[in-house]
Amino acid sequence: MTIEEAKQMTTQGDIRAMCSLGDFYIKQNTGEGIKEASKWYELAARKNVIYSIHMTVLSKKILAYSGLQVVAGYESEESVDFVKKNWEEVYDWASQEIEMLDDNVPGSEKIDIKQAVENYNDAIYYLALCNYELRNYDVVITLLKDIDDKRARILYGSALFDTANYDDEYEYAWQQFKFIDGDVEYASAPKAKYEEKIYTVAVLLLSQLYRQGLGEKHTKSNLEKSVNLLNFVKSYLTNEGMLELVDEELRHYQKKMLGGYKYV
Repeated sequence: MTIEEAKQMTTQGDIRAMCSLGDFYIKQNTGEGIKEASKWYELAARKNVIYSIHMTVLSKKILAYSGLQVVAGYESEESVDFVKKNWEEVYDWASQEIEMLDDNVPGSEKIDIKQAVENYNDAIYYLALCNYELRNYDVVITLLKDIDDKRARILYGSALFDTANYDDEYEYAWQQFKFIDGDVEYASAPKAKYEEKIYTVAVLLLSQLYRQGLGEKHTKSNLEKSVNLLNFVKSYLTNEGMLELVDEELRHYQKKMLGGYKYV
């Protein structure tokens, strides 16, 4: 079957032809190829075929992630909102795929379950990340409240912090990302630009909690703990902008004559 023949067959609603076209274009492994593949997979996905839904999620995720990396250096509200809409599409299709897998629909046995769950969790995380950048903190909290992985806990805790007003709310936020302090495994793990940015923001928030004596109950201000945290994380950051943010915060801490620090 040639490409032209397959396209002709799609006009008659042939799902196999749609999937074949998607398979052909995605193997090109180019931006335009993946975009074209996504178009054909989505046409088949609208007919509730689990394979095409799985591939729609995968191809749209690749495109959405690429878009996120492009806007990472600009971060205008308009550009982030555009990328957010792409992740909303990924999330909607990924949610449908998970529901169909739960129902064990025909074809489910051929789907990589681990990859499907990973795609679903990625969709939630990056959709939440876009909403965090747009200061839609309530949306972030709703999306991530039941997701239990480190990057999600950091983003969730940061959103909780930004909406906190009382000591118990700050304590709950602290509980989400307190693991950051001393976690070499996560600190040294490769991170995309946005993930490292969120990580750095959370570190600055945690250092603020230490400095102000918030977070854990019955604790006092501990500036030395703040400094140690900032220096620990600094050694693992790769983004120059994030390093500068940490260095700028460290400059506020000055050693006192008789030991300890003051914040100026």
